[in-house]
Amino acid sequence: MKVESRLLPLQILGKQAANTAYKAKACERMLVLESENGVAQERIRSLMSDMGTESGLWALPSFDDPAKKYFPFVLPLADIDHGLHHCMEETEFAYNHTTWSTYFKQLNGLAKLFARRETVDRFIKFQIWENTRIPGEAKQSLASMFKTTCPSLCPHRWMYEFEVLHWLCERESFFKYLEPNILSGDSDLSQDEGNALKRLIEDPTASARFWGMAWVELQLHRWGFGVYDWAHRCPCHTKAENKLLKPPCPWNGRRLMEISAGKLQACFFLSVHS
Repeated sequence: MKVESRLLPLQILGKQAANTAYKAKACERMLVLESENGVAQERIRSLMSDMGTESGLWALPSFDDPAKKYFPFVLPLADIDHGLHHCMEETEFAYNHTTWSTYFKQLNGLAKLFARRETVDRFIKFQIWENTRIPGEAKQSLASMFKTTCPSLCPHRWMYEFEVLHWLCERESFFKYLEPNILSGDSDLSQDEGNALKRLIEDPTASARFWGMAWVELQLHRWGFGVYDWAHRCPCHTKAENKLLKPPCPWNGRRLMEISAGKLQACFFLSVHS
């Protein structure tokens, strides 16, 4: 009997690699060190379950023949988390480009304005306590709504958008009192975001459109979080029981049997009829 030991080349594809081109280069280097050029790619039969940046590798063209794929026998298969991520990102296609672009600039602008504690304190002083448009009996309750600052918005992470929407929509009653001078001197806002926010403050139609879209998006994101929460829990405990378990149930995230029985179709039905 003959025993051989080998040191295989190892390449970490995810660490500090934020684009497909970087990861493709690292993966190609690893395969060249492992085998003759093209051998490994032709022999790999695989499913790629990560639908983030790595998913671009399955469509990567061959360096020798761009008409062919670098990995001709690899098939992408989305896991629930990444599938849900792409699902939530598609909500923007329900609107025309200009409408969505304006809405997102306004959303991002509001998130930036209310993200810093010192800025929020300044807003409370000038936009609530010294704002003559706000009835005196309402100022205390409005000021108390800003004990916490707004979460930051990350365009490529739908869960961050849910947190921002939840924070803003709970405080919608305040924003009708905003004055245009709220935008002066804030260097974090781009010129486009500043112009979009100015229209939101001064134009009642623009304000109505923004808040209508924000509440619709919030409802869709609530559904998304419901699916996300279900996918990460176990099939053997209730939600309340699961929170009390220490250590966590080892079956957390094991939902394949229920998915194969049609559970995701039920989740979609709830999104349509809720």
